[in-house]
Amino acid sequence: MSLRLADRYRPSAILCFFLAGAFLVMLSGCKEDDIEKMLGSSTAASVEATYGVNRDPLLSVWLEDMGHRLVSFSTRQQIPYSFKIVKTDMVNAFAGPWGHIYVTEGLLDFAESDDELAGVVGHEIGHVVNRDIIKSFKQSILFGIGTAVISDKSRTWGDIAGIGLGLLSLRYSRKDEYEADDQGRLLSYRAGYNPIGEVDFFQRLMQEKESHSPSYIEVMVSTHPPTKRRIDRQTQMPELDPKNVEALVTIGQGYMQRARYATALKYFQQAAALAPDQEYIQIAMADALAACGRHKAASDKYKVILASHHNNKYAKQHLGEVESHPPVVVAALTPAEAAVAQNLQSDAHLLTISASTAAVDAETFAQQLHNRIKPVAAANIQISDQLAELTESSGEIADRAQNALLDAGKAIAKASQVLYSVESIAPEVAATAANLKSAAAQVELKLKKLAAGHGEAGQLTVLKRSMEEIRATINDLQQSQTQTRQIAGSAEQIQQLAARNVDAIHDLLSRDEDEDISLLSMHMQSLAGDTFRQAQQAAEACRKCRIPARRAAVRTLIIQANLAGMAAPPSQRPALDRLIAYFMRADAKEVEQLRQARGLGFGDVAYVMAVATNSNSKPDKLLPGQPGRSLVDHLSNYTDSNYGEQIMLKFLVHAMQEEVHTLSKLNTP
Repeated sequence: MSLRLADRYRPSAILCFFLAGAFLVMLSGCKEDDIEKMLGSSTAASVEATYGVNRDPLLSVWLEDMGHRLVSFSTRQQIPYSFKIVKTDMVNAFAGPWGHIYVTEGLLDFAESDDELAGVVGHEIGHVVNRDIIKSFKQSILFGIGTAVISDKSRTWGDIAGIGLGLLSLRYSRKDEYEADDQGRLLSYRAGYNPIGEVDFFQRLMQEKESHSPSYIEVMVSTHPPTKRRIDRQTQMPELDPKNVEALVTIGQGYMQRARYATALKYFQQAAALAPDQEYIQIAMADALAACGRHKAASDKYKVILASHHNNKYAKQHLGEVESHPPVVVAALTPAEAAVAQNLQSDAHLLTISASTAAVDAETFAQQLHNRIKPVAAANIQISDQLAELTESSGEIADRAQNALLDAGKAIAKASQVLYSVESIAPEVAATAANLKSAAAQVELKLKKLAAGHGEAGQLTVLKRSMEEIRATINDLQQSQTQTRQIAGSAEQIQQLAARNVDAIHDLLSRDEDEDISLLSMHMQSLAGDTFRQAQQAAEACRKCRIPARRAAVRTLIIQANLAGMAAPPSQRPALDRLIAYFMRADAKEVEQLRQARGLGFGDVAYVMAVATNSNSKPDKLLPGQPGRSLVDHLSNYTDSNYGEQIMLKFLVHAMQEEVHTLSKLNTP
């Protein structure tokens, strides 16, 4: 019996049908940096061609800035790093050779804060710094693409769609992962982020997997195994020690840089409790108090410092500044506004009931879709396992068969993308509906206070616009659920086609080397082409399904930011203006002017700023003539999917809510 082809060649994962042989010989005389650079450019081209890159002007630049700031604290800065967002709903981040780092849209959807994202990106930078990628390439057949490609000078690695997806299946050793964890913690810490973010992210990832185990979460778990041991190890590090004064101050300073003054104050107070005689900590507390708008408390703190250190010029200067700071004055609610609020209460109550019903419907929808998709997801995992079993070793294979295998792998990967997309819509819809329910109740409560004469001028206009967003959000949620139910059937059909592709791969690799595989290869390519076309169509339909779901999320986030701003004392609002400016890459004075002169809430201003950046427009030119009109509807022609706006608003709302809550709990006058 001749040696079966399956025993000679088994590709490594979903699309990786590489050959080592002559390629390794060719590269043996190259420097490692040259090899890494060559691999990096080729796999980057493949990843970006396969997934596509989200080039949202606001979000992509923001990620680039974060990434390069993290790199600036690393020990490997001499290579050209890039940070890009790839268009897939699976939750993942991965580093390619030579500094090509990618995060998926699904990961940005999953992350709750910029601290979490910084930890994950820092982890990937750690793999680049430690050269883990090139080590993994050397230990796998990913390192060689084969004589068939190398000898054909007209072809490049990027021409073979999906080759770079092998990055998603790279496995690092436990030591490599520990060291990348350390890099993620240290880089985020030194760059001004809270290193607990990386731990929080992986803890939520574990909880999500254990409670629901969706396949789009499974991807991140498989490539970045967030074991409890790894998480516990990080929490024992000095940067996360709650009694480490230096770490507390450093984290607090990082929050100050990001306009998170109340959170910074919390860390400074913890440090002061441990080291009450440290002058620099007392000054940091005074600065944070002043930035929060607590000018009286800041003044008292500077005076205490000067009582012990008479010649402290910094304290003297800032004492003068806070004492001369004019008090924040807000206009009182007018009787006319109170009367309108009284008339709107019944409408607000009906909206609260409707939002509660929408939350129940969305949760039911999510559970039903989960039950429907669960067997499809299980089949998808089985397909991946079967493919892995077929791909354990390397060997030669005919060009025609190689192309067929590549096409089949590409089709299977696309089929998985459809499943990830369908599967990820339901939890997003349910989460948005739950947030809407809470926000609607808060809007109703705030209207009651206005009707009783308790409030400020201008708040009624913001609440009226928020009510319009609530109505529209309920419709968006219903639309998204209807469309998702329709597309779920396509996901089931496409997964069946993917299974047929795996069977075809098995048949091809099981043939004796002397058999003619031309007909089988042609059949495989035809089946793969049909699978890919149907998956491509379904993927586009999924993207359309996401539009109303994202729109609903954006509306809800705008309302949440508006409410957080109303809950903040007037003295804290300038700090929130600076927080919006930080996330939306805007000027704090412009934020303040729009908010005060045009009667906008904090969420309204933040959304206008985000759309203005993404559409290269001037914010004041985007505002509607009608004060109470939905901004999301009004600006619908300026944004395609609201994706970037949603992510930045999510990070902003998380920060605003924590800032307002933290300041209200701190024991300061």
